[in-house]
Amino acid sequence: MESRELKLNEQQGTPESVAHLWGFCRDCDYAALCRGGCTWTAHVFFGEQGNNPYCHHRALVKQKEGVRERLILDTGAPGNPFDHGKFSIKEESTDTPWPDGDPYRFLADQIQWTRVQATETTKFPILH
Repeated sequence: MESRELKLNEQQGTPESVAHLWGFCRDCDYAALCRGGCTWTAHVFFGEQGNNPYCHHRALVKQKEGVRERLILDTGAPGNPFDHGKFSIKEESTDTPWPDGDPYRFLADQIQWTRVQATETTKFPILH
């Protein structure tokens, strides 16, 4: 008995499995394996799958090239369920200063850690 779920990966290794890739992901050494990574991440930034801006491999390759990528908001989300804005990627030298007040630059000191006390359920202390 065939199952639809079992056919999820049947295109693996075929040209169709990577036909949707664009941008960095299209020419990546891992394209056939990764196939653009998280489709939802790409969708919420660009409105289509196939170019994951949060790929760690991508960041390392770009860093070796002396390049960093910044996401620039082109069009904001209209506010409907499951909608998204449209972003573009700006490549810059890693030496370029970040723009003042860039709302999309995330720094470690902006992390808001939750303090949770250990309970019988957790059986170990978390962040104290």
